[in-house]
Amino acid sequence: MSLATELSGGHSSTTDYSQLIIQQPQDIDAVVAPFENHISLPVGELRMLNRVLHLDQQGGLHGKGRIVTEMDLHEDLWFFKSHFPGDPIMPGCLVLECLWQSLGILLALREVPGKGRALGAGDIRLLNEILPSAQRVEFEINIKRFVNRGFALALADGVARVNGEVAFEAEQLKIGIFPDTKSTHKKSNS
Repeated sequence: MSLATELSGGHSSTTDYSQLIIQQPQDIDAVVAPFENHISLPVGELRMLNRVLHLDQQGGLHGKGRIVTEMDLHEDLWFFKSHFPGDPIMPGCLVLECLWQSLGILLALREVPGKGRALGAGDIRLLNEILPSAQRVEFEINIKRFVNRGFALALADGVARVNGEVAFEAEQLKIGIFPDTKSTHKKSNS
């Protein structure tokens, strides 16, 4: 049975994922598949993450949710070819993107429908370079606050680790999930 089937229990959106815990590495696409209709996440090359290592909707430093994700690194990745030729370093903005994606996955599992949008970040500290030789980078998110009142807002802190050492810290990561306001009514030509 696939993880997507296990997560959904063979059911659609009637399953309660609020108590979901993942403690073994799972492929990112399998984790996200049952929830892609609930929140927009990047696809293609911009879906940066490869695995969910740990997820606990009620866990973390503040008891409001924690996720740990992982990305494989190799020098053939699209951004290493440009940033910088002969001296490849993962851009800090893409590390931040990976943290936002991790938070987005955690929110997708709460099944809040709408458009997910990164809204900002507070203090950001780049503490170490992330090089392709690291082979993997791990991202950890701890939700500090989550509000759902017509739209959802999450506030979290995140870190990126290489070989167990913190390379990047971000405080006050913000993501909002806003209702899809696109009209489904066709205009009359009369």
